[in-house]
Amino acid sequence: MFHYDASIAMMTVLMSCTVSPLLVHSLPQQKKYCQRGEPCWPTADDVMSLENALEPARERFLYWKGLPNPRICAVPLFSPGEQPLFGWGAYGLKPVYNNLTFDDSDVCFTNNPEVRELCIVATRNAPYEEWMPGFVVWALDETHVQVAVRFAVKHNLCIMVVGTGHDFLNRHSCSDGVMIRTTLLKNIEWDLDDKKGFGNTDGNVRFGSGIVFHEAHKSAADNDRFIASGWAITVGITGWSIGGGHGPFGSSSGLGVDNILEVDIVTATGDLITANSKNNSDIFWALRVGGGSTWGVITALTLKAHAIPSGGFAHGIAVWIGDFCDDDMKILHQLIDTYLDWVPELNNKWSGIAFITPTLNDSVPCGGSWSWYMMYIYMGPSEEGEDTWLKFTDAVPGIYYQNGTQYANYWDFAIDYELEPISSFPFAGDGVPSVLLSRDVVASGSVAAQLKARLNDCKNLGDSKYCQRQELYNDVTGSTDSIQDPNVSIGPGFRKALFHFVFGSWNETTLDTYYALGENSYFSESHYHIAEDSWKQRYWGNNYERLLQVKQKWDPENIFWCRHCVGSDL
Repeated sequence: MFHYDASIAMMTVLMSCTVSPLLVHSLPQQKKYCQRGEPCWPTADDVMSLENALEPARERFLYWKGLPNPRICAVPLFSPGEQPLFGWGAYGLKPVYNNLTFDDSDVCFTNNPEVRELCIVATRNAPYEEWMPGFVVWALDETHVQVAVRFAVKHNLCIMVVGTGHDFLNRHSCSDGVMIRTTLLKNIEWDLDDKKGFGNTDGNVRFGSGIVFHEAHKSAADNDRFIASGWAITVGITGWSIGGGHGPFGSSSGLGVDNILEVDIVTATGDLITANSKNNSDIFWALRVGGGSTWGVITALTLKAHAIPSGGFAHGIAVWIGDFCDDDMKILHQLIDTYLDWVPELNNKWSGIAFITPTLNDSVPCGGSWSWYMMYIYMGPSEEGEDTWLKFTDAVPGIYYQNGTQYANYWDFAIDYELEPISSFPFAGDGVPSVLLSRDVVASGSVAAQLKARLNDCKNLGDSKYCQRQELYNDVTGSTDSIQDPNVSIGPGFRKALFHFVFGSWNETTLDTYYALGENSYFSESHYHIAEDSWKQRYWGNNYERLLQVKQKWDPENIFWCRHCVGSDL
């Protein structure tokens, strides 16, 4: 039934973006932190004391040995050998990096090649502002995180937390602060017998906050299990989980937040606490989609383990291509209608994505072309889901390619999944504009009408800015039998949504027509310039006030700040 084609996946899964040295300044840091040159700025002796407390004699390496070893961190574009940090970590890392004379007027990665070590060790995805850390700490354990937090508090420095650096929305940035990298916290502890008594019959696993999905899938397969995850293999499990977490098992196993059983976190006082449903339950609730690094620095997560379904996993793709002439556009419109009728009937064994990509091209008939790319994971044997799959693919003529593969475990699929690199270049753009689409709004026909209208804009207006890819992630918890943990702070739109819909950059008028389709957006993938009067509602709905109360209890001085996070406007 299904087959994975890496070249097609790479073409369609990567987020479309434009690298630009032009930066935006839409929202300054709200709190006054210490800046370079001020009396509060750490002295050379202060920095030396910090370095000594971080045990400089201990080894710190970040080097990927190549397949079949799992990838270990995000990989920036153009990195030699597909190594993290442009290969810098292969030669050993210092416990702390700083440069007391660093000139941040010369923005990192706008010169080629970039050779400043502070820039390289702070590598992260598409920083939007001219915000560079003053210090980068490479922690090896919880104690190092505590040392870094206390150092930042003592000197009134803002704190940013980076695991892999995949963040789309600049929440891993603040000016002249302490960047705490949890990348090297790689411990993994399996408890298949649920000795801690969480009540999950398939056991649980405790991951250090530096673990990425590729590592998690390999470890899970070795233990005859799978874990809830996202699609991209080098995304860190911590940021993904506390931001919501949609992915290939979303319908069957719940979102990332539904799978969190316990959190180890260093709070604003520098204390390490454990939060679960019984102990520190208020911050545990808040962390489960409170999002960002506004609560503290997470050092480990304990997550549900899941038994591999009988028969393993079936993976399938289907591709249609066409031009802008009337006959092919009718096929595209038929695809939209048929797909939006097909998805509501799926049970929780199905999770997948559909990408619609229009392209202006004078060399093809009628001035342009489009592609429809669909990828799904089915929890079980291929033959069991074949009739449901073919009900869609056989209904629309002109299919270009389809096939499928059966996998005994998810690592067998993920090992060859195409790398999705991050961009270290400063970026001027709109983030990942999104809206959550409920079952009711899909049934109303509004979604189909919007998709068709925007695709017609591309064709009829002949301007590439109207030719944005439209991405439908049918991997959230809107199936009738999806797993939904009630003890999370997630916005209500997630629980009713059939789709997390990413729709690209448009003018404000068109943006409003998309937002009219739903009241909620995904915290980790949304519009960078989301309106100041709407982001709280879009992310958390009526949960925001309770989240703010938890924030003020655990961090009354607002030590932890991140843009458009709980308490960021205090």
